[in-house]
Amino acid sequence: MPSRTVRNVDRSLIRDKAKLIRRETVRLTDICGSGHYGSSFSMAEIVALLYYQLLHVRADEPRWADRDRFTMGKGHAAIGLFPVLADLGFFPAEWLDTYSRMGSFLGDHPEMKKVPGIDFSSGSIGHNLSVSVGMALGARLKGSPARAVCLMGDGEMNEGQIWEAAQAGAHYGLDNLVGIVDINGAGSDGDPQQTLRSEPLKEKWEAFGWNTIVLKDGHDIDATFDALNRALNAPDGRPACVLAYTVAGKGVSFMEGTWQWHLGFLGPKDIERAYAEIDAGEHMSQSEKYRANPPAPGMAYMSAELKKTIDLAESTVTDDFDERSWDMVVSLGLSRQLTTGRTLIELAEAGHDDIVVCTADLGRPTQVIGFGQTYPDRYFNFGIAERNMIGAAAGLATMGLTPVISNYSFFLALISATPTCR
Repeated sequence: MPSRTVRNVDRSLIRDKAKLIRRETVRLTDICGSGHYGSSFSMAEIVALLYYQLLHVRADEPRWADRDRFTMGKGHAAIGLFPVLADLGFFPAEWLDTYSRMGSFLGDHPEMKKVPGIDFSSGSIGHNLSVSVGMALGARLKGSPARAVCLMGDGEMNEGQIWEAAQAGAHYGLDNLVGIVDINGAGSDGDPQQTLRSEPLKEKWEAFGWNTIVLKDGHDIDATFDALNRALNAPDGRPACVLAYTVAGKGVSFMEGTWQWHLGFLGPKDIERAYAEIDAGEHMSQSEKYRANPPAPGMAYMSAELKKTIDLAESTVTDDFDERSWDMVVSLGLSRQLTTGRTLIELAEAGHDDIVVCTADLGRPTQVIGFGQTYPDRYFNFGIAERNMIGAAAGLATMGLTPVISNYSFFLALISATPTCR
């Protein structure tokens, strides 16, 4: 694969665009009512460098045949990608104001058939490295200089399909393929390494035959540029993988390094705090825009009275927060309709010793983590690895146990449809 030219861009521009990603994530979350702050903030410098300096794309020709392809395994962080595409002119900036509203082209995950600049849709985590393998193969067959770049999350390393794609990429010598792993240490159920250990990642990617580049600080713009530039523009006959160690929620002090802000919402006072920290007191344009367009009164549903009814021991939302702000702990504590965990505990206490619970990094969102805390020997979190979870559950059933799978139905539906797509 020949290298492609690198644009000469001042570092101040990259810093400003990383701020743009974070500011707009806050604003779009306010429009939507919830958003993935942590994983959007952790990738900000990576995405800014890719789109403003390294990738070859054309906003006025989104389907240009020789464009570099960019896919997101961690598609839930698309809230941080959409502002970049709008800023570059792929679609009108006004689209951002409709984010996740009925009829909008912009949703929680990117859709290739609706959004110019999106090369492939995402949903259930884990499939887009395989898509990128196909893109890299296609580019080589057509003699195109296009590179395929896939941004993944660290929890995504639990997915078996990642390693199938890694094997194929190395086997076919795809040095026009780059994987980037955003290792921010935060997922739905906490630190992915505690949920299901995937380290040592460097040794694993090297064993699969990839040129593996360790980036110790994915927020250091110079170091991040060097790592990405080496991966993209120093081909050696192997696909390249950048292991980027980042900080979830980077840029806002009360979010940094926490899993609790993987998903959340900020009330007006905390939006102001976030903007001030992101901008370091220099530019408050988004804050001014917010003040001119405050949310509807109906958005104030996380009241102080409601918060008093739940266990906030693990929450980062303290008394000095806006009463409308919530992190994952507050949100899940208010999900009273999810009674599965309590019901399973009651069944176990009634003598059903055969019940075991299997989940895929969704113990907290589906509220079965309480069963795991009560019966840790009968609770198995397989990380973001739905196929493995289902297979293991089948094996547990053959041993006379009663496995209960707790996962999002649409993720499982996507997996069940996979054979029809082959």
